[in-house]
Amino acid sequence: MARGKHLFISRGCAECHGNR
Repeated sequence: MARGKHLFISRGCAECHGNR
């Protein structure tokens, strides 16, 4: 579960969240 979410958050949310 953490793997799929990590990629999704790192890729799509990364820009909207500004994490990476």
